[in-house]
Amino acid sequence: MNDNNVPFTEVDGVRKFPANGVKTIIVGAGVGGLGAALECWRKRCDVVVLERAYKLSPLGDFFYHASVWPDDFEVTNQHPEWKRLGAIYPVPDVEVSFIKRRAVFAQMQLDQLTRFKVPVLWGRNAVSLRESGDAVVVTADTDEQVVGDMCIVTDGIGSTLQGFIISGDLQVQDSDYAIARVAFPRNAIKDGSPAATLLENVEVNGQFRTYLARDVHLISFLTKDWVAWAYTHKVNPAFS
Repeated sequence: MNDNNVPFTEVDGVRKFPANGVKTIIVGAGVGGLGAALECWRKRCDVVVLERAYKLSPLGDFFYHASVWPDDFEVTNQHPEWKRLGAIYPVPDVEVSFIKRRAVFAQMQLDQLTRFKVPVLWGRNAVSLRESGDAVVVTADTDEQVVGDMCIVTDGIGSTLQGFIISGDLQVQDSDYAIARVAFPRNAIKDGSPAATLLENVEVNGQFRTYLARDVHLISFLTKDWVAWAYTHKVNPAFS
């Protein structure tokens, strides 16, 4: 769909297109699920999110059962999905500190969904999914059923949701892309510099920007305290 040919209104700085009558159910309120909810909302869908946790848990299933973390807890000592046994991990000696910014980003997503009045149903562990005519029905362990036109499942690699058919190999695969991630305090950017212009409107609500080119994309994550970016590019076989 060419967005430029569709009338829209601007809500909270985001283009909102006219309702299309499609109800989308998102299973999982991690950064993937929240991001999908935001994009479906923008693309005219009526959206509802189901999440088994009782509050935001952006670090995923591994951290789900924790309720109180000690002040000196170090998330980079844990083992996220990509470092579990059998996962392909090209640089096993490098720890991933960007996870500490992930919680900030997830909160930004949730705050915007709240401003959009998109419901996030906490404490609903989706246990089954089935099709009924032209509809899809998701049942939670609370015996609640949510009916929609389509469902996006974002509850992690190797979802066990009954009725959700997964095709292909679930093993993490080499994408032939490399990524560089950097995060640093906002005060490292000098006032009056060209980079400072990017931060003019992030005091209240942070910004997440994506720049796309052929085989390259750049993501910038801007908050009142932190600047982070991730640069992804095709791997050059000559340097492999």
